Amino acid sequence: MSSRNQDSLRTRVAIDGHDFYLTSGSDLTDVMSRIQNIARTEPGFLTLATTTGIASVLISASTRVIIQQEPDYTHSGAIETIQSYDPEWDL
Repeated sequence: MSSRNQDSLRTRVAIDGHDFYLTSGSDLTDVMSRIQNIARTEPGFLTLATTTGIASVLISASTRVIIQQEPDYTHSGAIETIQSYDPEWDL
């Protein structure tokens, strides 16, 4: 059986095709409200705390935004599987 922890989710915010992964403490409701408020007015910058730093993205009424929660397998056993590779199986 797999050692993956499927209870752990990460939030991906895709803005015009660019993916941003929010930090675990991010308030998703607040992020969604800020996106809606900016999209209803003049274009403006949305600042997000991401897993790789701070991102500021220009949002307008025509910006395409997709928010998705997905399983976080970053702490899975996948690394162990790669490290236990047996070279004797090479042809």
